Amino acid sequence: MPPRLASGLGALLLVVGAASARADDQPPLVPTRDVAVTYQVQDPQGTSRIVHMYFDAADQRVHIDMSSQPGFLVIDHKADEVTMVNSATHSYIQVPAPPSMGNLMFRTPDLHLVRQGTQTVAGHTCTIWQMSQGGHAGGDACITADGVVLSGRPANAPSPDTGIQATAVSYGPQPASLFMAPVGYERIQPTLPPAGVGAPNGSPPSAAPAKP
Repeated sequence: MPPRLASGLGALLLVVGAASARADDQPPLVPTRDVAVTYQVQDPQGTSRIVHMYFDAADQRVHIDMSSQPGFLVIDHKADEVTMVNSATHSYIQVPAPPSMGNLMFRTPDLHLVRQGTQTVAGHTCTIWQMSQGGHAGGDACITADGVVLSGRPANAPSPDTGIQATAVSYGPQPASLFMAPVGYERIQPTLPPAGVGAPNGSPPSAAPAKP
């Protein structure tokens, strides 16, 4: 998958990933039912794109598909693994899920949410939560009672349009094929940077053909 696919998810994961803690008096902050959501996403630089997300609630998997990129991303939280599929080259790589993606589904202990009211987004009612983390403002997110993030903005957003906005929500079982590489695609062995050296600009590891 091209590095742009991973980096382009930043605005979306910033909001959805921040909304990953849960207190007893707050709703679940990840979907408790299978659901497909289409988002309009605008990053702080003003670039806008469409993102499709498909949630498998039982197995804690999410498929992220950016219509502007030739591929998709699958985060499997039970396996603690990320699969990056490149449909242009009919190949994929699998790597351990980094903490920034793990936060999409798991509790963040220092996250604090305060109820702000309700809103209707894409025909569904959600509660607006003001978020803070470690004493710093974290933006806001509008979340349904069953854990679907329908809208959100990062703190200090340069524009009211920065962040995410759901445009379509469809509940129902999601095909298992969404959460695995297509049949016939070649698995590529990722080439990881040396210990202590991070990949530049948040890019995913490069890839080399897997050895038999």
